[in-house]
Amino acid sequence: MISLNKNEKIILQQHSNLVNGFSIKNGNLFLTNERLIYEDKKNFSNSIYIKIDEIKSYKELRVLLKFTGGINIILESGINYSFSLGYSFKSFLLKLEDVKGNPIKQEQGIQHFWFPNLMSFFLLLFLIVWGFSQTWVSPVFSDVNSSKIKESCDLKYDRNKNQYIILYDHIRKNSFCETYTIFMDYEDDYGNLVWKPYSTVSGLTKENYNEIKKYEYYSRRVPMSNIKFYVIK
Repeated sequence: MISLNKNEKIILQQHSNLVNGFSIKNGNLFLTNERLIYEDKKNFSNSIYIKIDEIKSYKELRVLLKFTGGINIILESGINYSFSLGYSFKSFLLKLEDVKGNPIKQEQGIQHFWFPNLMSFFLLLFLIVWGFSQTWVSPVFSDVNSSKIKESCDLKYDRNKNQYIILYDHIRKNSFCETYTIFMDYEDDYGNLVWKPYSTVSGLTKENYNEIKKYEYYSRRVPMSNIKFYVIK
């Protein structure tokens, strides 16, 4: 278990590995209002406590030289720690900067995540060989449905959320749709609950959809300013 100060509160928690070359330690990463804390699952005494003010800059932790899989935190003392974060790297960094109160400098260059780099290389090699073998054995077959986009999606209105949050929640969990309609619940003359179209969504492109899906939680940083809702009369 991690040890917190008197007025210290946990803001964000997620699974993370402490990476040092080919050494990987399984654990959890906590972001509090005061510190960044890594908890070693096997040995709590190896947990790392970093004051937010001690963080100087960072480098991206890359897989296959292209995909960002974590962050290399560099302290004022010159000590650095690498943490795997998967696809939540960007949202984690934004939250860390919110707590720190200012943007964190990104250093030139990247930090390599060697173990998954090698594993990914061999996996990619296997998939390439397997793909060629499948093409050679059965070249006449293809998945014509794999790229289909759903024509329309219906969303239910929630009076406890605004329409942007409703749309964001749907985007995070579902594939892209050409059109979106938000339905609101009404009570008919017989006291029955019925759902009727309330508004339509305009301005959501496939590119915009892909950008929105990168954010783990809704905030003002989510790029939805070009999206409009038009009430159906």
